[in-house]
Amino acid sequence: HNIFKKGQAVVVKPRSEGSSVGVAIAKDTSALLDAVCRAVKYGPDILIEKYIPGREFTVGILGDRALPVIELRPYKDFFSYKAKYQSDKTQYIVKPRIPRKLTERLQRVGLKAHRALRCEVFSRVDLIYDPARDKVYALEVNSIPGMTERSLVPKAASAIGIDFPQLCQEIRVELVLGLLNSEQRMGLRVMQQYQVGEHFDRAVRHVARDEVI
Repeated sequence: HNIFKKGQAVVVKPRSEGSSVGVAIAKDTSALLDAVCRAVKYGPDILIEKYIPGREFTVGILGDRALPVIELRPYKDFFSYKAKYQSDKTQYIVKPRIPRKLTERLQRVGLKAHRALRCEVFSRVDLIYDPARDKVYALEVNSIPGMTERSLVPKAASAIGIDFPQLCQEIRVELVLGLLNSEQRMGLRVMQQYQVGEHFDRAVRHVARDEVI
């Protein structure tokens, strides 16, 4: 009640769901009760967090590097399930026109969240930038981000010249590198760099069978 008296809002979401399923923003007690009733339909555990206003961004992580920033501009209050998968009004601004220092902050926070949760290979970190406080908040880390034509990691990779087949190959490389020692990783990187396709594929198959390269 005290939160609402101060003009703040809360976000309600089912703990076991993704893609913003069952998420609602409540600005008063009545809306909060409605949001909780809807959220518990997806499971007994729910999260209630303070709503953070600001601009929505996402940063994909590939290996241990941050991909270009994408700004999310939903047509309504937030990046809901409908905005993600059903609306053609949602805008995805790859490399938005924001100060370079802010871009670097968003990428830095995204990479830090990825590392803090010990994610591997690739992930996507959703962030909010509150210009009033000049703060960047990590909302959540998606450890298995989508890989469809509407998905954000492929959009970010494309912005730096990595097309979808190459992105899949990069992910494949990162998966294999996690199984190797330092010398083997260096050798596989060299093969990848010089596009030694046949040898690279053979090396990957050897690793998959737990054989020595």
